[in-house]
Amino acid sequence: MGNFFAALTFLTVLPAPRTKGQIGAGTLPWFPVVGLVIGGLIFLFDYILVRLFPVQITSLFSVLFLAAITGGIHLDGLADTADGLFSHRSREDALRIMKASDIGAMGAIALFFILGLKWAALANLPRGGWDSWACFLLPAAYGRAAMLFGTYFLPYARKEGGTGRDFVSKEGFSRFLLVAPLMVLPLLVGLKTFLWMNGIFLLMTAAVLAFYKKKIGGITGDMLGALSELVETALFLTGVFLS
Repeated sequence: MGNFFAALTFLTVLPAPRTKGQIGAGTLPWFPVVGLVIGGLIFLFDYILVRLFPVQITSLFSVLFLAAITGGIHLDGLADTADGLFSHRSREDALRIMKASDIGAMGAIALFFILGLKWAALANLPRGGWDSWACFLLPAAYGRAAMLFGTYFLPYARKEGGTGRDFVSKEGFSRFLLVAPLMVLPLLVGLKTFLWMNGIFLLMTAAVLAFYKKKIGGITGDMLGALSELVETALFLTGVFLS
């Protein structure tokens, strides 16, 4: 369980026992499980607040809670990625921009739309039905699972190394061990949910990775975070469509 707790402390601000697990390839298989933990907390948080506030206010608090328990790590990656990849600069300049600590116009716009789309999706998700859990648990899990594909199919883009370097490798196909059970979970709701959620997940992941490959021919830690945010948001919106 050391690798699970290491993944938990890396992807969230949740407390976890100190273990010998180290951040790196060994923690990757646990990313979808951490995503399920995040989704479960969002579901419980929303379940309580929707009985106290209107759904629009509850949804806003849920989006803020999601950002808080993840420490904003993926949102920061999204902003940096947007600044770099949409700067219309060379590959080297894009990587340099992504490494800067400040947020530019494209990063601010990306954050505005992602957070706005999440709020709009949560405000329109079904509540009360036995299958409503899927709309809250699965997007966060799929978002973290998408990162496993990014670390496997694209090389690391920075020659000097960086935060994501220890994760990116074509070795260790076992990282996908827990992705398959995750992709079966929507069947508990129904075949339509299974097909749409997995279809959108695979399509969105493939599209973003293809865009990354075209722009800089690889991936960084920031870009992994952006991938997670984009897939998570797409799955929240898919839940609205399925409802």
